[in-house]
Amino acid sequence: LDIDARKQAELEQIRLSQELESKKIELSQSLDSMVDAVVTLDEQAVLLTCNPATSKLFGYEISELIKTQFSSLLVEPALFIQFLNGFIEKPAQDAEQKALEFSGRTKSGELIHFSCSLAELPMIVGKKRRFVVCLHDLTESKQQQEQLIQAGKLSALGTLTSGIAHDFNNILGIYRDWE
Repeated sequence: LDIDARKQAELEQIRLSQELESKKIELSQSLDSMVDAVVTLDEQAVLLTCNPATSKLFGYEISELIKTQFSSLLVEPALFIQFLNGFIEKPAQDAEQKALEFSGRTKSGELIHFSCSLAELPMIVGKKRRFVVCLHDLTESKQQQEQLIQAGKLSALGTLTSGIAHDFNNILGIYRDWE
């Protein structure tokens, strides 16, 4: 009877282990299939892990990104360091999970824009604090906004030019009438 209970406990342990492994694989596949870039950082903003969307956003291979200073990818690295330090200084339960916009550069030098939200991961005893950062690409929408602004400026310039031409034509008409 004691042997049956031990075998039953071993089988239950194997089942739980397989279930845990299955959940790890599912979580990994979920992160890999996300459109938004997801990275984990330590408290010095060193990139620990990232998903394929991060590679796509910045144009670097994942292996090139791991162990790099995340802020080195940004146009204004000091702003991100300030953002992270502000988050670190607050106790985890009081820290606001807000998103800020940042600009970065791809490997090819192209300017990109993204919103960045930050959350602290649970502490592992004896390890440094870690953070998960989600980056939502805003580059296309920023470009569209800029195009709308330019179109508005061109429209205003066209209206102004048309008004000036109309006024100038009126002045010429008066001059012709005097002759």
